[in-house]
Amino acid sequence: MLPPTLQHMKSKGYTVFERGDFNLNIVGVRKRNGQPGKWDDSISVFYRRGALWCSHHFESTVDPGLHWLHKRQLNVKGTAVLYPGQYRGAFEKGLHRGKYEALVQAKPVKVWRDANRDQHMDTWGEPSESGMFGINIHRAHPKKVLDEIGPYSAGCQVIRRNNDFRYFMGLIDRSIQMTGYDRFTYTLLDQWQF
Repeated sequence: MLPPTLQHMKSKGYTVFERGDFNLNIVGVRKRNGQPGKWDDSISVFYRRGALWCSHHFESTVDPGLHWLHKRQLNVKGTAVLYPGQYRGAFEKGLHRGKYEALVQAKPVKVWRDANRDQHMDTWGEPSESGMFGINIHRAHPKKVLDEIGPYSAGCQVIRRNNDFRYFMGLIDRSIQMTGYDRFTYTLLDQWQF
């Protein structure tokens, strides 16, 4: 039976990859009433292995940290906040900021821009823009489990624990090996939509 998160995706008209082993469905969920700077979101991976559905869930953030929202911005238009939706084939394996392997943006995505430097994300209405912004899926600190997001997300989707991230990247490698595809679809959902 299809996992509930994937059932919800189907109800919204999103593609769910149901055929073939290790054909990954990568799904971020933004927590309802989440707090910027906190690890209160999730990134999950769902895939079939034979007749069984497998899933892995990673403590994450899909939001920028307070470091970028409140103090410093990389773009004069404001800090990027990824807009909910499905981004088909928008990510591929590459180097995050030239340093370590991660999933990096390969096609345009939609973002809101939060420019008022307060401690709240401005996430309403239509997205501000679409384009290539370096919105990657990567890890936080390589050795520590941090209480706060700090500078680790300026709009990226970030897995909190390095061990979890290594496992995630192992799934990416296995998927490439099993399916022959090197592009990945990422779906971002809002918890309040469930």
